[in-house]
Amino acid sequence: MKCVAGHQPNLYPYGGFFAKAMYVDEFVIVDNVQYVKKEYHNRNKIKFSDGSAKWICIPVKNSGRYRQLIKDAEIDNSKDWRSSHIRTLELNYRKAPFYNEFFPIMESLLMKERRMLAEYNTAFIRAVFNYLNIRATLVSAPEKNISGSATELILELCRAA
Repeated sequence: MKCVAGHQPNLYPYGGFFAKAMYVDEFVIVDNVQYVKKEYHNRNKIKFSDGSAKWICIPVKNSGRYRQLIKDAEIDNSKDWRSSHIRTLELNYRKAPFYNEFFPIMESLLMKERRMLAEYNTAFIRAVFNYLNIRATLVSAPEKNISGSATELILELCRAA
């Protein structure tokens, strides 16, 4: 029997996201659900070197797009968010364990301009899967024709597996 899990492609997911992925055969990126402004899709809190936690965000085009799906959320590349992320991560994590191993991966992800938020988040998730040697196959819900909401979505995810 195949074991499957799924999650929305949040920005810089917490450790439990990857812990869950370590125990499944297939991990489904559920990006065909509604994008919610002020959720973790385009922002997350990171710990700063002074011990405080602050938001780090990717700007998303929201005007007139209230009901857009996560996979349709477009990054607002008119703002220089990539340089800001690189500087923020460099200044606050350069003394952290594994910084020298992982920061070049982050920097290369951030240097590539992407148009869609889910594309960036999934690229980050894939990079962490590779770094942590997580063997689960990573697929998106639309690739597997999985749709629905709430319990129906979970049931479809299980049926597709």
